[in-house]
Formats: sequence, structure tokens, C-alpha cells
Amino acid sequence: MFLLLLCSACKKEEVAIYEGEDSIYFYFDGDNIADTAKRHVVHSFAYDLSRASDTLFLPVRISGNTVDHNRYFKVSIDTGTTAQEGEHYEALADQYVLPAGRGFVWLPIVLFNTDPTLAERTVSIRLRLEETADFHLNLPQAVTAKISFSSRLEQPSWWVFWESSLGGYSRVKHQLFLISSGIVDMPNPSEDPGLIPKALYHIERYRTFLNNPLQWVEQNPERGYVLSPRAGSRDYDFYYEEIPDRTFLLQYDAQVNAYIFVDENGENIY
Repeated sequence: MFLLLLCSACKKEEVAIYEGEDSIYFYFDGDNIADTAKRHVVHSFAYDLSRASDTLFLPVRISGNTVDHNRYFKVSIDTGTTAQEGEHYEALADQYVLPAGRGFVWLPIVLFNTDPTLAERTVSIRLRLEETADFHLNLPQAVTAKISFSSRLEQPSWWVFWESSLGGYSRVKHQLFLISSGIVDMPNPSEDPGLIPKALYHIERYRTFLNNPLQWVEQNPERGYVLSPRAGSRDYDFYYEEIPDRTFLLQYDAQVNAYIFVDENGENIY
């Protein structure tokens, strides 16, 4: 008798099979699909200048049943996009596959970091899912997504703790510190004094780089940075070899007989 009752209960709790139209939409984990602000991804190349491109993966989910064969969906560029195809992002594929038995897939979007103006501005891509023979769009509030990206640096909160060693903030100075120190964050010395020696070590690496950037390039060929002489002067352009249009000016100062980097404000970096 107990076995029969148990089986009867199991049958009552069976999940009904979805019988509506299969739809597709952008889904961000834990997201309210009606909240368009949540489907906005912000990306920065600023902390790794050596990356000439990046691939972002946007989550796409179906509302409906999985099937035993591949299905296909389409994505288009929506109005309001400021990024340029080929210059800022790789052209979208004609269609994308949702593999058999799957109800979720990652949509790859390739971004490029070769435009030097990205150091000063942000561009965006607006994406829109399109209806196909395999999928409807029954969740219209979730069929769009936006990606904003740049390579612009902003002053980090930790800079004020080390300003006596690094000097006043500039984006070029910040970028050169990232390149030469190999780190992104610096500690708050009042919260963890034990990290001060390590922080000072990274600052010393930065200062060594500033004092002799030509030697640094020679000693670190694996880093891929180049110093290229400027025609008609004793100055150099410093840049990552895969992004030759994004340069930093290394200027010869006759008064001190030394080479000194110049920031975006025309100020020397010491």
C-alpha cells in the first residue's frame, strides 16, 4: 500500500511539458529580465594595454523545450551603436548555433583595442536578437543587450596613499606604472602596514623604468614594448608592438640630458 501511495505522489508532482512557442532572450544570472540596465556590460582594456582584443561572452537562454538537434539564432546591431564594425568589434556571424539538448549558450563578441581614441572616449555596441525559424521573441524586454568599452584609465582610490612617491595623478603616469610594476592595485598602508615593503618594491620598479626606459625595453623583450625614434628629433614613441597607434612620448630634455615621459597634460613625468 505504501509503495502504491508513493508512486501516486510521484506522478502528481511531475512537471508539465512546456507547450508554448520556443523563444530566445538575453539572460544574466539572477537578473530581472525587465530591468534593461542589468543587460549592460562595461568593459575596459585599460589595465592590460597589451591586449589588442578581447572576447566577451553574453548569456543567451531559451524559454521552451530542449530538442535533439541543433537550432539557430540571429543577432543584429541595434540603433544607438557608436562602435564601428571592423575598427572596434568583429563583424557578427550570420547566425549562431544552440547545440542539441541545450537551453543556454554563450554568445561571443570580439572587441578590438587598436583605436587610440579609446583612451579618451567610450564606445558602445547595442545588440538585438532576431526571430528565426527556430525561435520567437516572446520576451521583448529581454532581446537587447549593450556593451560599453574603452581603454581609458581613471584615478584609483589607492593613488592618494602613495602620491608622495608617485606624484599627482595623470592617466599616462598611471598607465606607465601598470606596465612597469606589473600590478593593478596598491594597498592602503594604514590597513595593512605589512604590505608597505612590497608596495615600495613596485614603486622602485616603476622609478627604475622611468630613469632608463631604453634599458627597460632592451631587458624585457618578452613584454612586447617598443621605443621608436621620432623623425627629425631625439624623441621616441613608446608603445606596445601590436598597438602602434597608441603611443607615449619619451622626450629628450637637453637641460638635464635625459629622456623623460610626457603625460596627456604636457607635463613631464618624474
